[in-house]
Order: sequence, then C-alpha cells, then structure tokens
Amino acid sequence: MPQAEERSTVKPLAPQRFAIQCTIDQETHDALRYAQELLGHELPSGDVAQVLKQALQALIPQLEKRRFSATTRPRPRPWPPVRKPAQRPGARPARGLAA
Repeated sequence: MPQAEERSTVKPLAPQRFAIQCTIDQETHDALRYAQELLGHELPSGDVAQVLKQALQALIPQLEKRRFSATTRPRPRPWPPVRKPAQRPGARPARGLAA
C-alpha cells in the first residue's frame, strides 16, 4: 500500500533557531552523506545543519542568476541613453518618415 506523502515542517525552537523535519529519498540521502564526506575537513562533526547552510549558500546565487538574469558582468549601457520620441496611442506617424 503506498504511503501518504508526508509534509515537511519547520518549527521555531528559539529566537533565530528552527527545527526542520522532512522525509528524503535514497538519492537525496546519498547526496547528503557524500556532501558530509566532502566537507569532512571543514565540518568534522558532519553537522547536517551546516551542510544544508553551505548547500543553500551555493544554490541561491545560481537560482538568482536564473530567475533575475543576475550576472557578474552586466552589459554596458549605451551612453547617452537612446530615447525614442513619445507618441500618443493611436497617433499616425509624421508624413515623410518611415514607420
């Protein structure tokens, strides 16, 4: 019988401290353990909270770049700015000028 999908919970414990409870699949568990191994020199305890913190700090800039088109090298803007003449909605172009 398939299990009902469990919801993740985030509960406040104290000011600026939270408990997270979720169910993860085997692939995610393996990735977590591998990240703990890779961070073993920085986090000898393998603290899951610290692994998640570092993972989120690495993930957020990638998501911002994709979502907001953020870049470390923005395109130069033309100077002076190119301005188009204002036109009323429905107005016809002036005679002799291509539209």
